[in-house]
Amino acid sequence: HPIQGGAAWIMSTGLVRIRERFPPNFAERTGIVNQCHDDALLECREEEAEEVAAMVEQCLYQRYGDMDFTAPADIVRDWAHERKIKRAA
Repeated sequence: HPIQGGAAWIMSTGLVRIRERFPPNFAERTGIVNQCHDDALLECREEEAEEVAAMVEQCLYQRYGDMDFTAPADIVRDWAHERKIKRAA
């Protein structure tokens, strides 16, 4: 299906951009942890969370013609329980 394929392409190209701008650092345990369908999980230091979330949103943004495709990033302290931390607007 074209829409589903387009969404997969947006995620794939976005993940490449994220990895280029936020390469994995195994010593610090940061980087892309997992990706499934339209979700991506990254780990970073808490003091970098806002900056990393903004970068993720930039990397996943795509524009086709006059349509914008966006992906909001949520910040959670404990991803296993998805306790969301309110982001500054």
